Amino acid sequence: MIEFESDVWLPPLGGCDLVLRVQWLVTLGLIKWDFKQLKMKFSYLGRTHVLRGINVGKVQLMAQGQLPKALKAAGHMCMLQLPPK
Repeated sequence: MIEFESDVWLPPLGGCDLVLRVQWLVTLGLIKWDFKQLKMKFSYLGRTHVLRGINVGKVQLMAQGQLPKALKAAGHMCMLQLPPK
């Protein structure tokens, strides 16, 4: 086990313990990401480390009108994509 010291953001999101900030990630150098397996591999102090994410279920798409109701109903994370004008 290795310990890291860094400022982190602990958001009140279901299925998310913390958010890795860019300010910390840049200190790691080269990072290998595997988004399908939810893995992040990097070297630190001469050793290889792997962080693994948890699979919290299927991503669901919703129409614009559904968003206000969904935000009131539960503490789920929402990602918005705004198309360019």
